[in-house]
Amino acid sequence: MILGDPGHKPDMTLAAGLADPADRLEGRDRPVHAPAMIGLKRLRNLRHCMEAVVQDQVPGNVIEAGSTM
Repeated sequence: MILGDPGHKPDMTLAAGLADPADRLEGRDRPVHAPAMIGLKRLRNLRHCMEAVVQDQVPGNVIEAGSTM
């Protein structure tokens, strides 16, 4: 949302105008230029999980293994 990216709809057509905030929140569109494409709800959940791991001092490593289409 910060980049003003229109994004792609699930059928991969380019959205007209700016992204719909509700679609971006739920991850129902794919940003053209963005550091993450999972939607804000999932991104916030990932952050919450990582903060819990650090706070609880869980031993081990974390790896992010994204995928491309």
